[in-house]
Amino acid sequence: MLLLWNMNLWRENILWIIGSLIIIPWFWLWFFDALGIIEHKKRAQYYKRKPVPNAQWIRLRATLIIIIWILGRNYIDNQYMLIYLWAITLLSIIATIDLFKPIPSWVRLLLQISLFTIIVVYGGVSIETIRVIGWDVSITQWIAIIGSIIWFGVCTNAINWFDGIQGQASWVTAIGSFSLWAVVTFIVLPSYTELTPYIRDQIEITRIISFSLWLVSIVYTMIEYKPLWLIRDIGTTIFWFSLAYLALLGGAKIGTLIVTLSLVLLDMIWVIINRLIIMKKNPMKWDYTHLHHRLIANGRNRSEVRWFVWIRSSILSVLMLLQWTNSINKRIILIMMAILFFGINIYIFWIKKAPTEMKVEFNTEDVNKLE
Repeated sequence: MLLLWNMNLWRENILWIIGSLIIIPWFWLWFFDALGIIEHKKRAQYYKRKPVPNAQWIRLRATLIIIIWILGRNYIDNQYMLIYLWAITLLSIIATIDLFKPIPSWVRLLLQISLFTIIVVYGGVSIETIRVIGWDVSITQWIAIIGSIIWFGVCTNAINWFDGIQGQASWVTAIGSFSLWAVVTFIVLPSYTELTPYIRDQIEITRIISFSLWLVSIVYTMIEYKPLWLIRDIGTTIFWFSLAYLALLGGAKIGTLIVTLSLVLLDMIWVIINRLIIMKKNPMKWDYTHLHHRLIANGRNRSEVRWFVWIRSSILSVLMLLQWTNSINKRIILIMMAILFFGINIYIFWIKKAPTEMKVEFNTEDVNKLE
């Protein structure tokens, strides 16, 4: 029986789920607003919203863990569930420290890589095979370890860089998590008639976490869109590490996730190349040259950019699900998306010299300091 279609499960827990999704976020906003632990007001004024509580990771992580426990309490002591819960906690702590006392980018990346190495080497969550023309081919251990660590690093930081407009990052996460839940539920499970209890537990955990992540990211999208506050670095780090983790745990559904969220990943590659070749600067040094910044600099408003990102990601999600298990079609679609994305960007921003960076009206060093 499909766990998340079990009506008894929903009847027993629906009030707890709704209560957790509504009470925790709003209570946390009120609690930290009362304590005065919020961001610099100039940043909030620029984004035309209320100031953001700086310790957001606690309420976001708390909401996610409570929903996971409600739906998957029978698996809460499973090795892979515990690895995930400890990982998002450590990532949240790193991001919170960085918020109050900025950590050099190379130190933050080194800490992340250390965590990912432990997860891959000792936790056993890694790429084991690659699909070549419809066949699963095993890869050597050291390539699997390096590839998995890179995968975690790229995904964890890609959406963090891409965030910047209310609701953009959290809704993209909702699309990605729903895609993973759907592909595991409707494609992976029906495709394998015989599964060992060990593999079935991994699949169930993947479905529980991805469904919980979908619910939480939808709620936080609605709260952001109001707009009241941004998820910011802390939340986006948790969100996309979760997607990277689930893509490996659920049967290496990396291809589906890459294509569905290709806009974010391709934008990250573009920004790095542009910073190195055109701007000649450290690619880790942040600026306002991401896709949404470029579109705003050229006359688009935030709502238009937001809906463009949401709709494109949703269309690709549906397209990936329609491909079923056809990995060749997924690769073709990804190549076409990459050619289109880089071709348009090169023509508009390198050849036609359109503005590549959004102008800001405040001192960025000043707004990074708390009052």
